[in-house]
Amino acid sequence: MDPLSVLSALQTDSVVRGAKDETVPVYIAITPVFPGALLVMTGLGALGVLGPPSVTFLPVVMATLMMITGCIIVSWDALGRTIRVVDAHSERATAYAEDLVNTLAVLGYDVSRLERMLERLRSVRTGLNATLHPTISGALVVLPYVGPIVSLASIGYLALSIHSTLREHARRERRLLEEAAKMAGMNPYKPPFVANTIKIPDTVKLPIGIAASVATCGAFLAYAMYGLAKDINEHVEGHEKLEAELTPALEMTLEELVYG
Repeated sequence: MDPLSVLSALQTDSVVRGAKDETVPVYIAITPVFPGALLVMTGLGALGVLGPPSVTFLPVVMATLMMITGCIIVSWDALGRTIRVVDAHSERATAYAEDLVNTLAVLGYDVSRLERMLERLRSVRTGLNATLHPTISGALVVLPYVGPIVSLASIGYLALSIHSTLREHARRERRLLEEAAKMAGMNPYKPPFVANTIKIPDTVKLPIGIAASVATCGAFLAYAMYGLAKDINEHVEGHEKLEAELTPALEMTLEELVYG
């Protein structure tokens, strides 16, 4: 393997030399507010709390249309952006991990184990369409009677699935970094390897999360989605710290091989 091509790929894939990863705005947490509010309003209407239909019909219709529109637009924008950010980061970070493996290969290390770990890392993607799935989740709110419940469940499924995907990506990536550091005779948690910066905490199990989201009329899901945005952004920032430490060390090693 040519050290110069590995060096060029490293500089392209690293956030130190190339483009930085995007982050996710915390406003994604308002996504479940719309179907949750509609669910509350539907329940209050059924109980007669809102007043007689002759008085409340027009305000209720207007509020319902606003919530339906908000649900579709915010779900499409917020969840769609989150899916794109996570998948784009996973792809770029995997390319960076491949550059690390290739660097060790040109130094003469046996990287067969790392290559197998790299293949497992490549397989971690959300598998979601960033436009179609969020739009459908938001649009489900228009279903008669059960629309808000189904929409909340669908949005919860997407959000918790994204979090689970990111956590699995981080877990496999840390394993690869730990193995690479040990192979090079270094501590994986001290510079230039700082693998502890990319850890993602556990999240609630999918069925429990969906049930809690519906039971709390979206309040739990709003909290979970705030946590999702926070975890994504911390992971991205941790990656920048990792690469800021590791990239110069890898570049120096490769430049010595290329230029002597």
